Amino acid sequence: MKVSFQPKEFQFTAERQFHALKHFQSVDEIYRSELCKSVEVSRKEVSKRMEKFGSKFNPIFSYNPLQVLKMLKTRKGYSIKYILRSSDRIEVKLLFNRGENYDCIGWDTLVKKEDYESEHEVKTRIRNGFTISYAIGDPKPTLEMNMIFELSDGVFQLITLFPGKYAPPFPDKEIQIRMEYAANAKFWSDHLFLVQ
Repeated sequence: MKVSFQPKEFQFTAERQFHALKHFQSVDEIYRSELCKSVEVSRKEVSKRMEKFGSKFNPIFSYNPLQVLKMLKTRKGYSIKYILRSSDRIEVKLLFNRGENYDCIGWDTLVKKEDYESEHEVKTRIRNGFTISYAIGDPKPTLEMNMIFELSDGVFQLITLFPGKYAPPFPDKEIQIRMEYAANAKFWSDHLFLVQ
């Protein structure tokens, strides 16, 4: 079902922007400086955040998280589907058209383990208390983007945004109900990150 989308109807805190940096390869210097002041982090911490592996935005498409939102307000070359995931959480999936200067908005680094074909070894790492898998491989160009919102005190907060297919949060027994934890654990057990 297609629904109109009003980007001005939510908040995107500096802390959540910092969280989303793991989906950017680089950011412009003005944004980096303002974010460092807002979240009280060092330039090195910003760089380290962007080094985490995961899907990445094409810097030609967007050079910081706020610029993605500005583009949503000013351009038309995308379609939107709302998917209600729970009473207080919404996933918005967007599909962009190719741009004049880019063929993709980013690169999707998730692949099902059963679809991974390479001579490279699959390795594991602990991330947020959960074992994730990764292997050397080329990420896939994508025109898809996901935005995750959470309702808090009657206001929708943008939790994160990222290019590529939807990936649920890492399993966390402290905050997820048993069924959600099991579904998230299965997803992450069945998928791996491609790294270069």
